[in-house]
Amino acid sequence: MTPNLLRADILTPTCLFCDSEYTLSAPFPNGTEIRSPRASREFDEICKSFLYHDFNLITITDLQFNPQVATEIVNRYHGYIRTVRVSANQSDESKRVWNLLIPYVGESVTSFGVYSSSVFTVFLRGRAPPGTAALLHHIMQTETTITKFTSLDVVLDEIHSGVYDSLRKQLGNLRSLTIRGALILNLGYIWRKDQQVKWFPSKNLTNLQLIHCACAYAPHIPHVVQVFPALRTLFIAGCGSSWDVIPPRREAGWSIKGDTIWKRQAPLESIRLECMAPWEVIALGVMRTNTLIITAMDPGTIEDAFRDEEIYPGVKILRTEPQYKRDPSVPPEQEGPSNQNRRPNLAQICAERAITIVYDVKALMFPR
Repeated sequence: MTPNLLRADILTPTCLFCDSEYTLSAPFPNGTEIRSPRASREFDEICKSFLYHDFNLITITDLQFNPQVATEIVNRYHGYIRTVRVSANQSDESKRVWNLLIPYVGESVTSFGVYSSSVFTVFLRGRAPPGTAALLHHIMQTETTITKFTSLDVVLDEIHSGVYDSLRKQLGNLRSLTIRGALILNLGYIWRKDQQVKWFPSKNLTNLQLIHCACAYAPHIPHVVQVFPALRTLFIAGCGSSWDVIPPRREAGWSIKGDTIWKRQAPLESIRLECMAPWEVIALGVMRTNTLIITAMDPGTIEDAFRDEEIYPGVKILRTEPQYKRDPSVPPEQEGPSNQNRRPNLAQICAERAITIVYDVKALMFPR
């Protein structure tokens, strides 16, 4: 992106990516050309809607952050901005950036993401400056700000308990919520008795993603889902901690009892699970879904989970990776002389429940 984008004469027929003028030519019988500045302006307008749709701000150091350029872009092109992503490691700069954008929240900006790069590497965890957390806290202190967003991504090492409480109160119009790494164990299990009253219902949320959240205890997640009656897609990956207690196995026939969770809510369109132990897959199995996607798990996890043949009542499609397909000519691992030690035949269980198993690489695709 060149400085030409910030010129005052942006409506002149000048290329967005260089300083050369361009023309739209059309052949005529006499060999003449037609020059159309109006068409150029319209093309320029189309390009701007794409160029400024996503506004990514990186404010790690003073050398990388140019407040003048950020101010110019926000002031002149705010009408095109829909998504704002901020990675800030200095709290003062974080607040300054956010103050620029507050007037346009709800008017044009509908999606917001705040990120800390240390979440993606174990070597930096706990060492990043508190800028991103400070920015999120600043947002929460701004009355009704979150309620104007339709999408929110929170990718942080941790968040303060007060921010966590405010977030659950201000879900408002959110349609999509992604939290990665921020829900640490010190916040308390996600549906602990003292946490249940802090979850405010939302009739608009359709997509929920919890990734590497230590306090997202698998048996509690189905209860959280009940707070969002319009939920359609759920993605859970690598949640929980080594302190989690494995719940006792359910008795046969649990899915046909009168007061079961899966009967309280319409089935989801899809549930995607990654990086889990078999007991966690079983614990989440009290929910209904049309499609169940299971990837990135140890071999045998799916079979072990389906020892409980009633999990995910009403599921129609099970999608997973080709590597998990059992070769019928090879005996399964850990299969002993006792039927109790043998892994169940997944294909047979799915056939009895009219579940279609799809083995394809598309199961690896990260959901949008």
